[in-house]
Amino acid sequence: MVRALYRLLIICALMIVLGLKASAFTDADLSASSGMAQTLRDQTAVIEASLAEPQISDEQLASRRTSLERLQDSAQRELEKLQEPLNEIQQQLIQLGPAPATGIQEPAAIATERKSLASQLANITAVQKQFELVQLETESVLKRVLALQRSQFLQRIFRADKSILNPRRFPPAR
Repeated sequence: MVRALYRLLIICALMIVLGLKASAFTDADLSASSGMAQTLRDQTAVIEASLAEPQISDEQLASRRTSLERLQDSAQRELEKLQEPLNEIQQQLIQLGPAPATGIQEPAAIATERKSLASQLANITAVQKQFELVQLETESVLKRVLALQRSQFLQRIFRADKSILNPRRFPPAR
């Protein structure tokens, strides 16, 4: 009986220490990351709306392409920052082991810790999904920019007036 209490005490102390380590990524950090994801999505939407301009220049397209690539890089960096706390929480859940079978009651401290870790895991995963959505949206808009650039390039090449491909530019064969 004393050994079981001693083991439980060690497990609780270990969970507290590990809990402090995972809580290094606070709710404020999570909120800031979520806000950053929304900001990146808003910036992507602004760029996408600007592509509807009828006379968008090559320079403007190149600028928008660069901006989209920066947004993708920012989203990737944020995803990488989330990976460490996500891994820590998953590791802590593994250390707790599986939840007891139905009908078996686990100690209140462990149940509370398991519930807290599961909540943190869900919150971080939700923010991670937001950044993945940002990456997909920016990739979609980037493809649209590339298509517009390609279209403008082909129009310039096959323009009838000054194009090197214009057959009227060459003298007739003799």
